[in-house]
Amino acid sequence: MTTTLRVLSRIACLLLGAFFAFVGYWKAFGPIQALAEHHAWVAGWPDWFARTVGWSELACAAALVASSLAGLRGVAFWTALVLIINQLTALAVHVSRSEAAAAAPQNLVILAVLGLIAVQAYRAAREASS
Repeated sequence: MTTTLRVLSRIACLLLGAFFAFVGYWKAFGPIQALAEHHAWVAGWPDWFARTVGWSELACAAALVASSLAGLRGVAFWTALVLIINQLTALAVHVSRSEAAAAAPQNLVILAVLGLIAVQAYRAAREASS
C-alpha cells in the first residue's frame, strides 16, 4: 500500500472519529427532544435505544482514533464494518420517514469513506501477513 493511501486512510479515521464522537455524545447524553429537532435517526425510538446507539458511536469513535494513531488495521476494519451497519440502518430509517432528501447525502458520503477505510485496512492486513 502506498504511503499516500495509508496517510489518507488514517486521516479519514481521525475525521470520522471526531464526527462519531460528536453525534455519539449527543445521542448518549443530549436531550431526546433535541435529537428529534435535528432529525437524528434514533428519534422516535425508545430512549434506551438512542442512548445505546450513542454509546456505541462513542466507542467506535475511540476505536477509529486509536486505529489511526497506532496503525491498528484490524480495529479499523471491524470498526468500519460496525459503522457501515450503523449508517445503513440510519439511511433506511431516514428513507422510511421520507427524510432521504436531507439525510441521504451525508449517510452516503460517510458510507463511502467507511468503505474505503475498510478496504484499505483489509489490504494492509493482507500485505502485512504476506
